[in-house]
Amino acid sequence: MSTNVTDAGPFEKLMTFEVSSETLLAAENRVARKLSREVKIKGFRPGRAPRRVVESVVGGERLRSDAIDDLLPALIAEALNECGLVPAVNPSVDKIEDVDDGIEVQVRVTLWPELDTVPEFRDREVEVNVPDVDEEEMRSQIDRMRDQFSELETVDRPVVEGDFVAIDLSATLDGEPVENATAGDLLLEAGSGSFIEGIDEHIIGKKAGDIVEFDGPLPAGFGDRVGEQVTFRVLVKEVKEKRLPDLTDEWVSDVTEFETVEEMRSDLERRMTEVKRAGSITQLRNGILQQLLDEMELEIPEGVIGAEMGTVSPMSSKDKGSRWPTTCGSPARTKRRSSVTFAVGPTVTCEPTSCSTRLPRQKASR
Repeated sequence: MSTNVTDAGPFEKLMTFEVSSETLLAAENRVARKLSREVKIKGFRPGRAPRRVVESVVGGERLRSDAIDDLLPALIAEALNECGLVPAVNPSVDKIEDVDDGIEVQVRVTLWPELDTVPEFRDREVEVNVPDVDEEEMRSQIDRMRDQFSELETVDRPVVEGDFVAIDLSATLDGEPVENATAGDLLLEAGSGSFIEGIDEHIIGKKAGDIVEFDGPLPAGFGDRVGEQVTFRVLVKEVKEKRLPDLTDEWVSDVTEFETVEEMRSDLERRMTEVKRAGSITQLRNGILQQLLDEMELEIPEGVIGAEMGTVSPMSSKDKGSRWPTTCGSPARTKRRSSVTFAVGPTVTCEPTSCSTRLPRQKASR
C-alpha cells in the first residue's frame, strides 16, 4: 500500500492512502454475508440471502459505510507501520473521498513531542515520610481489629457519643402523619451523623424511655419530599454500649494465627512498615517526576490533552473525525512533606507501587 505523509502541525502528520474498488467490493461482500445472518429477510434463512437482496433491504449506503468501517482499522495500522509513525493517541479519520478507482482516506496522526535534552535525574533530593510505625498508629490498628469483634451491651445511663440506641421514630407535618416515615426498633449510632439531620444532638444525654420531638428535613429515600421540614418524634427504647474485647494472649490466640499479643504486634508492625516504605518509594518517584516536569519546557499536543480529558469518543467512519477509544496516563502529583531526605544515586529505578493494609489472618473456629 502506498501512503503519502505530510506535516499538519508541530505534532501532527496527515497520512493519505487509497483503497481500491476491488478491495472495497470484497469488504462489501463480507459485510453483506454478515448482515444476511443478522438481519431478518423474508423468504431467506439466516445467512442465505444474496448480496443484492441484502443491499435492497439495508441500502447501498449502509453496506458501503459498514465495509469502510471494517477495512479502516487494519489499513490504518498498516499505514502507520509503513511510515514508521507511533501515535500518541489513536488516529482520527479526517475525510474519505471517492476517486477513480475506489476511495481516498486521510488520517490525522498525533505524535508524542520529542525532547532535545532530558533533565538529569541523578543526585536529586526529595523529602518523603519516614517509614516508621509509632505507638499511636499501632494502637489504632489493633483497636480497629478489636472493633471487628466488639459486642453491644445494654446500659442504664444517658446516651453518649458512640453508643448504639434502639429507637421508635415517626414524623408529622401540620399534625398529620407523614407516609412511610414511621419505623420501630431502629438501631442508631449516636454521633455518627448518618441518619436524620439533627437527631444526634437530641438523643445524646437522653435515657431509655425518654421521648424527644424536633423539627428537621426528611432524609434521602423520600423522593421529591427530601429536605421537606417535618416534626420528628423519637422514643429512646434502649441504650447499648460497644464493648471491645480485652487485648490478651487468649483472645489473640482465639481470633488470629498468633499465640500472643507480642507476636501479633510484631507482625502488624512489619506489615505496616512495608506499606509505609512502599508509600515513601512512591513519594520519591513522584517527587523526582515533578522536579523533572518543572524543569521541562514541553508543549503537549492538543490530541493528547483531549484524550486525557475524555473528550475523544468513538465514532464510525461515516462521521467526520472518526476515532477509536484511547487511554493516556500521566504521572501522579503529590505534595512533598518533610521528614527524611533520600539522595538519589545513579542506579535508582522507581516503579509504581500498589499497597494495602492487611490484618492477621483469623484461625478456623475451634
